[in-house]
Amino acid sequence: RQTINLHYHTFKNKDVQLTVTLFPYMLKEYNRRWFLVAAAESDGKLLTFGLDRIDDVENLPSHKYVDYDGDLNDLYEDIIGVTYKEDKDNVVEAIGQKIAAGEYEGL
Repeated sequence: RQTINLHYHTFKNKDVQLTVTLFPYMLKEYNRRWFLVAAAESDGKLLTFGLDRIDDVENLPSHKYVDYDGDLNDLYEDIIGVTYKEDKDNVVEAIGQKIAAGEYEGL
């Protein structure tokens, strides 16, 4: 286990390469695509990266690796896809407010 710098590009802009320092935890497959699940060194948030958008990986042996505090398999057990929202209660509340305000027709 080792901290890495991940160089990647987004779906919207393949010409701009971004870099983030991560603690890689697991690979996950969804809809015939593979994703890296990792936490950002800067704030510990779980992030997912499509393997097809990763341009380069750089090992950082001088950075301390931080294990995930929990069971990622349990975390993803009830999730369809690969994106985990840490603040899911606020997401549900925001959608409820939009429905109440009439922003979603047909619901």
